Amino acid sequence: MFRSRRLVLAPIVLAALAVAGCGASRSTVKSSVSNATLAPTAVPAVPAATKPLSLLNWNLDFGEPLTMDSGKVVDYDDQFVLSNLCEPLEELLPSGKVVPDLATSIDQTSPTTYIIHVRQGVKFWNGQAMTATDVAFSLERQTNPSLGSYYILLLDGAFKSATATGPYTVKVQLTRPSSIFVPLLVTPLGMVVEKSFVQAHGSSYGTPQVGPMCTGPYKFVNWTPGQSITIKRFPGWWNAASHQRLTAAAKFVFIGDTNTSTEALLTGEVDGEFLVPAPSVPRLRTAGGTLVNGPSTLIYALTAGTTTGPAANVKIRQAMAQLVDYAGVASSQFLGTAEVVRALSGPNTWGTQRSTYESAYRQLPAPVEDIATARKLVKESGIKHPVVDVATTTVSQGASELLDQMAQAGKQAGITIVNRVLSVGQFGTLFTSAAARKPYAFIYQEAGADIPNPLEFYDQIALPTGGENYDSYDNPTVTKLLDQANSSTDASTRASLTVQAQKLITQDEPWIPVVAPYLATYLGKNVGGLQASEPYVMYSPWLIDVGAR
Repeated sequence: MFRSRRLVLAPIVLAALAVAGCGASRSTVKSSVSNATLAPTAVPAVPAATKPLSLLNWNLDFGEPLTMDSGKVVDYDDQFVLSNLCEPLEELLPSGKVVPDLATSIDQTSPTTYIIHVRQGVKFWNGQAMTATDVAFSLERQTNPSLGSYYILLLDGAFKSATATGPYTVKVQLTRPSSIFVPLLVTPLGMVVEKSFVQAHGSSYGTPQVGPMCTGPYKFVNWTPGQSITIKRFPGWWNAASHQRLTAAAKFVFIGDTNTSTEALLTGEVDGEFLVPAPSVPRLRTAGGTLVNGPSTLIYALTAGTTTGPAANVKIRQAMAQLVDYAGVASSQFLGTAEVVRALSGPNTWGTQRSTYESAYRQLPAPVEDIATARKLVKESGIKHPVVDVATTTVSQGASELLDQMAQAGKQAGITIVNRVLSVGQFGTLFTSAAARKPYAFIYQEAGADIPNPLEFYDQIALPTGGENYDSYDNPTVTKLLDQANSSTDASTRASLTVQAQKLITQDEPWIPVVAPYLATYLGKNVGGLQASEPYVMYSPWLIDVGAR
């Protein structure tokens, strides 16, 4: 996701590697970051929550949510709130592990058929019992293209139907095998809403006037546009016995200005914030609260955006990758709230099968600035005096500093790099319109895996039909490997196929990873218990562990 949505064998592979790998990509020059990020970031320890908290004031620094409809949510701040209200069929834990939630189990009875066993005894906030009818309705609704759900894009047309076959069983049919269908049920794709309530309110569902109707540990109270959203503890939550839920209510405010939000955190007017901007870090480190860097699947990347011009030339893409001062970006622009990674899917995306992913990751060269190699690649491209326009936006962290640094390095390599700063609105159109992207060779954006699964992210960016394949990248061997991975029922085989595709993608550079930001999170001096981990806080009820200390 801007988070860019809205914000995707052996003999054959070896032959393909020999062809696709011609020319340099990442430099093999030793650097201070060569041994960085070889293990997932641990969920940081914070002070324990031991006392009740009557009201938590939390800032959404990206701004006011657009909706509380799980079928329409698209970005961070929508989901930081909704994750405490609406529950999915499967739950993502802070560690990245997946456990049953509103589904007690899911059986795969054929390559394209699943039986979902719905948890009994669950009630919506209005007291109505949740049944298979609500689950089937939610899946059908949230995969209906007319609703405009972002998450349906991740299935790439694989969903066919969901039918209630009993009071607590749902049969799901896919159009083709998809190994990421069940993992995606931790996202809003798998969230359950009450059928009768949604039908009664129509297009008003999820708006400030109506809100959502779900089963989560907190329930919607009110939404005052431009000011705040308030939620409170739901006494009838089915899983109440397993969590203290020390926080009785939470009020989410929308302070988008960095200076203003920092002052609110310093004074205690606001109790916490996710995605703390780097300029706020020095002051918050000594503010008396808790500032932590949690694991995250996010990535800042230069994304090739067109099928013509300089970015269509693999040598130019590879040259651009040699012009980034990676260590400098992480330390001076992000002030220690980001790290350098060797691939788009870094250690925090690995989930299961970590040994396979880590082994392959260690074999990838560490990215470093290497102007001499960039100069060589520009000559090999056959393009004389290439001019590369890069689209950025005013809210992209460190974008101007990065592009200034790259432009200076580019002069020495024979490539002209121009920073085209767009408004947020203009920038947003780049992800839905090829015509809007056409003037720009690259887009500098924040994106990331929607689940801790490298296959899901590479599907989006490297398959010809991928929802985030903005430059129509099409490597037949990559496509074959990813298709085989999606069809495989064996986790080890999927991981092996995925890392083979990853090696080719990393060489071809359709996306150039710059740094991977942590989930920089601040908790006020009187607040504890939060498990800061992304995308956990986007999909799961993080408030259940928060309280006073």
